[in-house]
Amino acid sequence: MKIEYTKVGDYYLPNLYYPEETRPIGFWGMLWKEYLKEHKPGTYTYLLLTARLDSYLTDLNEQAQERFELIEAQMQSTEGVTEELKRQNPMEGIVAKEMYIRGFLDYERLVCEKNRKI
Repeated sequence: MKIEYTKVGDYYLPNLYYPEETRPIGFWGMLWKEYLKEHKPGTYTYLLLTARLDSYLTDLNEQAQERFELIEAQMQSTEGVTEELKRQNPMEGIVAKEMYIRGFLDYERLVCEKNRKI
């Protein structure tokens, strides 16, 4: 591997490139990034300096989103919200139940964000 340098004044500085992540960090990744900055600065710095932070955060975001969707599906089945039921009675509280489930999960997410217990 050849290292290239740029002359700045009297010094030669290495041209360092940070690999770009094509996947988005997402909501859960951004929350975890803030958690790492505040509570685990050593881990945050290590991941940042080894150019692994973005891939770590995108992987974490994908796992958290999958878990979120699983919990949402479980809550829908517990509440009795099915696609057939939504088609038959769209105006009789089915949408309200789905909104309740989504609201509950959003509330839990906000509590985690507030307490930084992700």
